Amino acid sequence: MKVLSSRFLLTAAIAASLASCSSLTGLGDSFSSLAGDDGEDPVAEAVESPALNVFTLPPSPAVGQSWTMETSGMKTTTAIVAEVDGQLIVEQEESITPGVILAFQVDPKVDMMKVPAVGEKFQSNVTAAWAGAPGKAPKERKVMEAMVMPEMTGEAAPAVDMQTGNESVELGNRTWNAEWAEVSGSKSWSVDGFILRSDYNGDTMTVLTEWKTDAKPALDWTPAK
Repeated sequence: MKVLSSRFLLTAAIAASLASCSSLTGLGDSFSSLAGDDGEDPVAEAVESPALNVFTLPPSPAVGQSWTMETSGMKTTTAIVAEVDGQLIVEQEESITPGVILAFQVDPKVDMMKVPAVGEKFQSNVTAAWAGAPGKAPKERKVMEAMVMPEMTGEAAPAVDMQTGNESVELGNRTWNAEWAEVSGSKSWSVDGFILRSDYNGDTMTVLTEWKTDAKPALDWTPAK
């Protein structure tokens, strides 16, 4: 019997949850306040919104890499644009909020699979965050505090029947040696926790559509004088 890594099992669980979510087509609703429909500056609104403290990097992350994910018609393009003291500067743009670039400083050395003890904080690899308009200097955002591991009470969750395997898949103009997991109508493909594709009942919900290695910064990172 194959022994699966905690990273793979966690990735499979996240992908299954994502793919089986009946409201995936409404993912953009969580960003609607940033779209500027109410007349407010979308960048200013993004700055006021706390940034997530966890960011999933691709395998062997490097400056210049960029990728586009499509989730129920909404595209998200992410690029690694710089490295500062061993940490990566990542820029991200959602198709639902054109003109707003979210940026994160991510520490690739953090072990995101480390399980905290009760009362300890979960791992967090985002050390700083910003938002800005293309060609403009970014403005700093607050990063959410990491959650604390609660004391587990009640009955254990029932076991699930999960099928797993390995498969070579072509996505985003390149070939990936991926691990796949299938459970409860959901099937996902991933590499080292980086989700490439997630299906639900045969329909593709999330998929990598483009991969490049020549990304340039969209924000102006020139140090302020």
